[in-house]
Amino acid sequence: GNSSPDATALRELVECPVCCSALREPASLACGHCFCRPCLARQLDFERGCPLCREPLAGFIDQYAPAVSLAVAAARLCPDEVAQGLEQAKQEREDAMQWLPIFVCMMALPTRPCSLHVFEPRYRLMMRRAITSGHRRFGMCLPMEGSESQSGFAKIGTVLFIREIRMLPDGRSLIDSIGERRFRVIEASERDGYKVARVEYFTADSDGAECPFAPEQLARCRSLATEARQALRQRIPLLMPEEDTDGDGLMGSAPLPADGWNFVWSVTDSLPVSMGIKYRMMIAEDPMEQLGILEEVLRLVLQRLREDSTGQGEISSRHDEEDDDGEE
Repeated sequence: GNSSPDATALRELVECPVCCSALREPASLACGHCFCRPCLARQLDFERGCPLCREPLAGFIDQYAPAVSLAVAAARLCPDEVAQGLEQAKQEREDAMQWLPIFVCMMALPTRPCSLHVFEPRYRLMMRRAITSGHRRFGMCLPMEGSESQSGFAKIGTVLFIREIRMLPDGRSLIDSIGERRFRVIEASERDGYKVARVEYFTADSDGAECPFAPEQLARCRSLATEARQALRQRIPLLMPEEDTDGDGLMGSAPLPADGWNFVWSVTDSLPVSMGIKYRMMIAEDPMEQLGILEEVLRLVLQRLREDSTGQGEISSRHDEEDDDGEE
């Protein structure tokens, strides 16, 4: 029977020492110990040693080979428990898709690249889940308190798509991502130390949406941006290394983006203004209002450059007075 010494010994062979359940997708270590793949992945996120013998661990979960024979044995000895565990894991992945993981760190903009050095265990876990789920997306929000925040971060942020992840031997990772679209937080919660949120997306950022900008106003902004670019490149050439000046922003040498949205976000990203002003431009839902703010700020930039022969320092305006820290 199941209570016999032989059955008990066999059960111990296919039991994960971490979760005490039948091994689910077992992975083996060089020290000879085996664990459920999800359990080992969590160990790699938060510690760097085997849970049993403390032999050092390194790398990413994908570097650890599956223990196929143990998986077969577990499925034969504990079929119901293994099936239940796999179904639970599937349900957890489906539930997670309803909640966007939130990286509370900085402001990111649609269409703009964003590079990250991830070292905190909670965010290492978050990134691993984003990758293994196949979704490869997370939200980026500014840390914030007050009426415009929720659970310690801004109510409006940007979804980032992970284009590439480079794992370092000690578990840290280098993330290359790009902004996709803005969102508003509807409900916030926490999962294993990091924030998650139910969100709604800005309609104007939807795929296939027509360019909402008036051609005349967009043309004025292009003209102002071109003039500001020329003035900035002449007056502050030493602020950026030569190798960093090939972008499509105000300090770049590549042509300004032809697409309306790409143009707006590229210029916004590279404006020499406070984060508060950029945040106000980012959260504006009405595209015409957003373009109006951009036009006004570009005029202020040019005015300051004409007044200040050095071209250094941030541009001040009434927006600075209202939104010093991106808050009212």
